Amino acid sequence: MLTQILARYRLIPLAGAKAGREPEKNSKKEASMFLVSKCCAGVKCRYRHNGFLRNFLTQLGEEEDFIAVCPEVLGGLPTPREGCTVTAEGKVLGRRTGRDFSPQYHAGAERTLAICKTNGITRAYLLKDSPSCGVGYGLTAKLLAANGIEVIPV
Repeated sequence: MLTQILARYRLIPLAGAKAGREPEKNSKKEASMFLVSKCCAGVKCRYRHNGFLRNFLTQLGEEEDFIAVCPEVLGGLPTPREGCTVTAEGKVLGRRTGRDFSPQYHAGAERTLAICKTNGITRAYLLKDSPSCGVGYGLTAKLLAANGIEVIPV
């Protein structure tokens, strides 16, 4: 099942890389497209170098095309990487070193927004409890919501 779902989504490459697979068209109707956190599609891109397939994607991914992105990777961070926390001031700091990763998180959020605008995406399923994707505090989630994109935590 995972292989079939992953075959349907479009990978968003880093700058200079070739584009991934184009989404298939739904034969029943022209499907809308949504955005999903890449780790929720089973790709090992989280800070711990893990990922997992969320149950909703097995059904929704059969009905609609989607683009899977990792804002942290789009911002230039490696996998694995240091776990981070968003401060009350909106900075993203490494939990172990205290290093400020805000520029990378902001860059990833901006690139994710550009992907949404380019593809007419109005809905994003993002990993809850993430410094990028957590609703209400994650930098990407806040930027998408501020630009009228519905953010759904998963």
